[in-house]
Amino acid sequence: VVLDPSNGDVLALASSPAIDPNWFCPILPQKVWSGLLADTDKPLLNRAVAGVYPPGSIFKPVVALAALEHGAISRGYTVNCRGVLPLGRRTFACYHGHAHGTIGLRRALEISCNVYFYLAGLECGIDAIQETAQMLGLGQRTGIDAEGERPGLTPGREWKLRVHKDGWRDGDTCNISIGQGALLVTPIQMAVVTAAIANGGAVYRPRLALGRRSAGSGYYHEEPPVLVRKLNWNPENLKLVRAGMLDVVAGENGT
Repeated sequence: VVLDPSNGDVLALASSPAIDPNWFCPILPQKVWSGLLADTDKPLLNRAVAGVYPPGSIFKPVVALAALEHGAISRGYTVNCRGVLPLGRRTFACYHGHAHGTIGLRRALEISCNVYFYLAGLECGIDAIQETAQMLGLGQRTGIDAEGERPGLTPGREWKLRVHKDGWRDGDTCNISIGQGALLVTPIQMAVVTAAIANGGAVYRPRLALGRRSAGSGYYHEEPPVLVRKLNWNPENLKLVRAGMLDVVAGENGT
């Protein structure tokens, strides 16, 4: 998915494996239709809006903003990554057990240090992470004008108690803090999240159609972009997170 961050316009949206729309014109043979339905690769599923996946490390900027905006960590907060984080009877590893030493947020984003985000997530807690994720539109449909969109899942205390009849644990928070565990997102949702970070906190409803043509008169009406909400982040917090995200793709050790 490619979005215009200034208004939510969808510039590109793809799903693979794909289907040839010409198969449906004028009518799809039953043999072809049955083959598509039976295909285990599910080519009829538009993964851009209906495929739900654990986001992994692309969720870390959300955790960073949650921790900063809730005052759980400062912009100068550092951790000493030894490659693992012992927690109770479990050990949570950094990527391949790499020990990154003492690092701050910008560097942690660049090299995608799991231990940093385990600790930042524990500092702010699941409630702050869940709230920030939902304010960015995760766990709910974006409202894109495409069929079959799924909401994904932003798990928290109430969800785990209802579904698993169990309380939330620090280990759950660690998993969510690196985009794993029960967290599920769609590609279109993460494009909206990234666009909001890019544009300074404006969460737009993504759109494929710029306007509508009435059936009777043929009059074309262009519709304005829909701003779902504006998040008033501290500009310095946003600047730091964006710098780390830039380093991910442009830095010497970017991941």
